[in-house]
Amino acid sequence: MSNNKSFSFVFIGLLILTVLNACSSNIPPKKIAKQSEEEEQVINARRVAIDAYIYAYPMLEYYKSMYRQNIDVKSPQYKAPFNQPSYVTQLPNPKAKHLPRYNNDNLYTLTRYDLRTEPLIWSVPNMGDRYFVIQFVDMFTHNFAYVGTRSTGNNGGNYMLVGPNWHGQVPDGMTKIIRSETNFPYSIQRTSVLPEEVEQVSALIKSFKLIPFHQFIGKPSPKPAPEISFPVYKSQKAESMDFIGYFNFLLEQVSLPSSEQKLFDQFASIGISPGSQFDSSSYSRADKIMIKAGIAKAMNDIKTRTRNLVTVKNGWQIFAGIYGSRDKLQGDYLTRAAAARFGLYGNDEEEVYYPATTVDSKGYSLNASETSYVLHFDKEDLPPVNGFWTLSLYKMPDHSLVENPINRYAINSQSKDLHFAEDGSLTLYIQHKSPGKIKESNWLPAPQGKFLLQFRAYMPKPEAIQPDNLWVPPKVVVAN
Repeated sequence: MSNNKSFSFVFIGLLILTVLNACSSNIPPKKIAKQSEEEEQVINARRVAIDAYIYAYPMLEYYKSMYRQNIDVKSPQYKAPFNQPSYVTQLPNPKAKHLPRYNNDNLYTLTRYDLRTEPLIWSVPNMGDRYFVIQFVDMFTHNFAYVGTRSTGNNGGNYMLVGPNWHGQVPDGMTKIIRSETNFPYSIQRTSVLPEEVEQVSALIKSFKLIPFHQFIGKPSPKPAPEISFPVYKSQKAESMDFIGYFNFLLEQVSLPSSEQKLFDQFASIGISPGSQFDSSSYSRADKIMIKAGIAKAMNDIKTRTRNLVTVKNGWQIFAGIYGSRDKLQGDYLTRAAAARFGLYGNDEEEVYYPATTVDSKGYSLNASETSYVLHFDKEDLPPVNGFWTLSLYKMPDHSLVENPINRYAINSQSKDLHFAEDGSLTLYIQHKSPGKIKESNWLPAPQGKFLLQFRAYMPKPEAIQPDNLWVPPKVVVAN
């Protein structure tokens, strides 16, 4: 090695230490009189890695879910192959420890799509007055479309789901065309149910038909898309420099908007490009150090933003504006990443709004070992929803349902036996022992220990979800 090359290598090493020390101490790095193009590239690798990892993080989380639910048949989380709905036709019970804070208001249909060969059509029946929603999520984790009571109504119809590379003729009889920017989107269908309706609603959700395009138009089956060798998902790789390999694979399955071209021109400087092969041995030691430092900084930024997603009002934890379409998020990649870490596949608040609390009116932890609680709504303060609302209770710290003598895990506004006072007010009793037969219809059984209350407002009224004035339930008070 020549003296110049030796000096350059040592200089870059010192430069890396200077930058990393500055990052850890929040002190700007010392200005260096002259930096070669090679040295500039090394420093730039960290900056690019931060932005790239923040952008990629929700896609990596999406792929983890996709790989475990729809690709790895040996995974305990495996649901079904692509283009085949998976039905959840039973409500959870306290024995379902693997389902933390599970929703007890709906039955589910889960579907992962492969849109490379042809579109698919959801044939939706008339739903009468029953609430339902199909939430479509793409590989960026955008909620890119909704079908359901709020968005399209309950009259039924044919909804055609189209991939990014399909440009055929739309047949007659389509109610709506839904175009995905990605080849492998996902949908979650929720259909409201009361415990006594499970059998009826199970049959209803299976009456939805997912029809391949060729079958709908009466044509022969087309030539299938080429087989894909899906990379095995490993968390340690997704959290390391190897994320670039996953990212390049995922980018090959999406259509990138022209507005992000400059961003991806920058990402290319550290080997990020759709379909490109990742080889860590092709990177210099200096680049590896800086990219790893960038990933660490990005992960720290995501964790910090995640902690700040939730605010507190009257003891209730609330959030809004963290899930939505590409247009709604407007390039806020850090919030998109934090939302994926907070909870993958969250709904837009226009569809469902989720206040939660673990404290009473005085700020003490909810604990029914020796205390009984009341949640009281005056008539004018009843939950402002166009759909329905529920209040669910979960045992802490595992967020599981609470075993109780009446097998009730939530209070649902659609329940026929919910009792309102003569003045239109509503009082809910949250305690371990029964409040007495007269009040038992409004009793939400609690454990002998700490617990969490989760409120879900389906189709909240616009005034309930104003960003600067989010509605929350009343404070939970200790019963007299």
